Amino acid sequence: MGNTPLDVVVNPETNKVYVANSSSLDRKFPGTVSVIDGSTYKMVDNITEGIRNPATLAINPKTNKVYVADQFFNTVSVIDGSTNEVVYNITQGISEPTEIAVDSETDTVYVANQVSNAISVIDPYIFRVLNITVGKLSYDIDDIAVDSKTNRVYVANRYSNTVSVIDGSINKVVDNITEAEGIIRPSAIAIDSKANKVYVAGERSDTVSMIDGSTNTVVAAITFSINPSDSGHIKCNNENIATNQYIKIGFDTKCTAIPNRGFEFSNWVENFGKDSTRTISAAAKSDFWYTPIMDWFESFADTLGFKTVNYDSATFNVTRYGYFTAILKGCLHHFHQNIGQQYLVLLVL
Repeated sequence: MGNTPLDVVVNPETNKVYVANSSSLDRKFPGTVSVIDGSTYKMVDNITEGIRNPATLAINPKTNKVYVADQFFNTVSVIDGSTNEVVYNITQGISEPTEIAVDSETDTVYVANQVSNAISVIDPYIFRVLNITVGKLSYDIDDIAVDSKTNRVYVANRYSNTVSVIDGSINKVVDNITEAEGIIRPSAIAIDSKANKVYVAGERSDTVSMIDGSTNTVVAAITFSINPSDSGHIKCNNENIATNQYIKIGFDTKCTAIPNRGFEFSNWVENFGKDSTRTISAAAKSDFWYTPIMDWFESFADTLGFKTVNYDSATFNVTRYGYFTAILKGCLHHFHQNIGQQYLVLLVL
């Protein structure tokens, strides 16, 4: 193996592994791309000609081509996997390439350029380069991923707090998913083409955001529960939500815990497993001198059949995936209800 391996890709069709080895600062160890036979676990080639200081790799198993980004020499090299030789070096429009991805269906190559803050789109046949500006700042791009099924390219712009969406059929940015929509310091991207979902790692937010590729909106995969189980229900955007079920919900959706009669809201809890929890929000209801009177009138009105506003509820905005429990507790409403029923009987008599 060469000096300082930085990246690795696999061609499952040929069972070959390619490793990008950076050159040493004193050039004593030149940059190379090592080729490993996956069936014997032995290095079968070490490509040096046309390679100077490789950093990241991408591969198209269908065409058996390997693409090498060289950040220091502003080059993208194309390796023919059948001969393990560099067949072309692309320099036009390339400026400190750090990330590289390839659409396996179209063989189009997408390169993230740090200085120019642009995505270079490389034509696989004539190697012509088209640059698309994304983000707002230099050194903004942190990662890039391609969905070959939808022909969409997703770019993580760390300092702009955005994910840019490029339509590969027209080579234009068609959407920018922002911090307000749930993207905070995006640092890495992965795609599930079957489900049309994009996963974004947030460096500062300690979260992984899930983007619905059909709408380019951030969704959260969550499970709600109520404790005690018969003490209330949950509504999100005024719709009843099933509890103890895995659901997907839009980012920043307002969800409210609504107690049944005889209960009041206590707090929301996030569950981390192994009996580990964290309180998200607690009831902020004030105990004024007239609160018991208002409680009694509310329960008395319920007894008479009038619908009252239940202020013993709490709302929080869903901004991440997880397991959330609404904790409710018994209150004096039962007692008030019994008094109300007694007064009602007296009134009837």
